[in-house]
Amino acid sequence: MRTLTIDGTNIVDKYHATYAGSDDDGAPERDSEEIDIPGRNGTIAVDKGRWKNKQVNYYCFMDKSVKEDLQSFRCFLLSLKGKIVRLEDSDKSNEYRMGRVSDSFDPARDIGYSTASFKITVSCHPYRRLVSGDEIFNISTSGSEIDNPSCFDAYPLITVYGTGPGTVTVGSVTLNIISLTDYLKIDCEEMNVYRETAENKNNCVSLGEYPSIPEGKSKVTFTGGITSVDIMPRWWML
Repeated sequence: MRTLTIDGTNIVDKYHATYAGSDDDGAPERDSEEIDIPGRNGTIAVDKGRWKNKQVNYYCFMDKSVKEDLQSFRCFLLSLKGKIVRLEDSDKSNEYRMGRVSDSFDPARDIGYSTASFKITVSCHPYRRLVSGDEIFNISTSGSEIDNPSCFDAYPLITVYGTGPGTVTVGSVTLNIISLTDYLKIDCEEMNVYRETAENKNNCVSLGEYPSIPEGKSKVTFTGGITSVDIMPRWWML
């Protein structure tokens, strides 16, 4: 049986919906701009270094307790209030998407509420997250390797443990840890350094750039007061 889970809620189980599938087969559009130059034939394409969000529709129908379940499901969608949520589609069990569910909900039903069909429209981040990318790799030996199975650079969440200053090198990028008493979290996607309390710790790290993990194997090394490193790699694909 197909399932669709939105923000941790399996809508098939909770709202007795039947999930029919999605139109999530294509790829996102690259963000670029074409510029015309007077006196020159053709145009110049300027790549903006990013992918645009992708709209995905998830199709469902109901044929049990339709009136009550439709109302409850509508309330659930509206309760999301435009926040970014995780979407898990059983048709693609090794990946998931992040996106914002549309506030618009317009089901088609018969007069007697015996059946109803609807689509859930989501403005998804361009990437598909691989479930394996949520695994945390504990690196307690400097020089260990981490292997990116996708063809896209991953921007990991790195947790550094230790008792004093040192360095952490991921691939070719070195982070200089200026101050460390127990741990720091370094989010290479959000470009932020913090602790669980959301305490800003950007002044504890000196770096020229945040590291990424390219396709294939990358070495992770650390020195000084660093004792171990946890890496959630966040593998992804388009």
